[in-house]
Amino acid sequence: MSKFNGTKTLGILGLVCFLSACGSTNSKTQKISAIKAQQEISTNIKLESDFLKDFQLIQLPGDNFLSAVHKSGSRMLFFSSGRISHSKFQVYEYDFGDQKERRITHQNGHAFHASYHPNNQHVIYASTTDFEKEDLSKLFQIAEVNEDKSWSNLVPQLKSDLFISRLNGTNIIRATYMDSGEQYPIYHPKDYSIIYKLTRDNTSSIESMTRYRKPIGPLSSREGKFSMVDISKSGKKLAWIQFDEDKGFFLETMDWKSKKKENKELKEVLGISSLNWISDSELLMTAQTDDDNVHQLYYLKADLSCMVKMAQSEYGIQNAMLAGKSKLVMTAYTGTHWQLVESSLKELPNCNPPKG
Repeated sequence: MSKFNGTKTLGILGLVCFLSACGSTNSKTQKISAIKAQQEISTNIKLESDFLKDFQLIQLPGDNFLSAVHKSGSRMLFFSSGRISHSKFQVYEYDFGDQKERRITHQNGHAFHASYHPNNQHVIYASTTDFEKEDLSKLFQIAEVNEDKSWSNLVPQLKSDLFISRLNGTNIIRATYMDSGEQYPIYHPKDYSIIYKLTRDNTSSIESMTRYRKPIGPLSSREGKFSMVDISKSGKKLAWIQFDEDKGFFLETMDWKSKKKENKELKEVLGISSLNWISDSELLMTAQTDDDNVHQLYYLKADLSCMVKMAQSEYGIQNAMLAGKSKLVMTAYTGTHWQLVESSLKELPNCNPPKG
């Protein structure tokens, strides 16, 4: 069983993987350099799917990692990009209709894991701004892990806080002040409370605060390792990934109103890099299983009664989200860069085909 949020690469290469929420990488991904990202774009990308069609690479410089699609199903999305023009990853917004990007953040540190406020006028994101002038080693917490062919002994974990700003990057408000790490911030679509991952030493938890940044309390245990939290479009369901050193990966879902939780083991899963709701009962997950060499795209029911591979790429898929009813956007590796790819949804997997 592989290590949660582990990576084969070191230093800045591990940082690139973390920004895309990697659970694991392969040797081909070691070619990535966030600092020396080239302006040239490779179109060498091989994607196969029985459920998607019309794959189109979004031509952007550098390495680019999908962060969020607006829950309203609009044509807008956030992504984090590492380019020659700036030494740290920054948040951009992309418009499918105009096929244009707009830079949102201009921070001294890395800015990533951005998501929309429901009013579509604000953005919340994680940033290492306060830590960027420290020695690079202080940006990481190093944990000893069992030596394994698939994992290094370095488990990178950025020390970041949450920030809120207008969509044009102005009126920046700092939402957290913890010398540890907060990532994956999202707004509840109804009451605007904020849900996020909080890291403490070698443990993490899923936490919540009001729209006015007043802590509400933990939604998960504070003794385990949790990550990749997402909320359904209706606001009724939360989902996150739990990792146990001995038992592996678990999908934990929570009913927002009753706070009732269900925990189910993700069998045969070796690593997970993203988790996103499709409906109140269906999710998209990019993961590596016993059958994969790299992370691929999976569809699954929240009760884990069904799990089907939706798409696969020679070099791997790190994130995928549904934009509206018929468009799916993902992060895929071209062989030289991580890039955004859009596609059309033909159909979702049918887990209960007609008999006979």
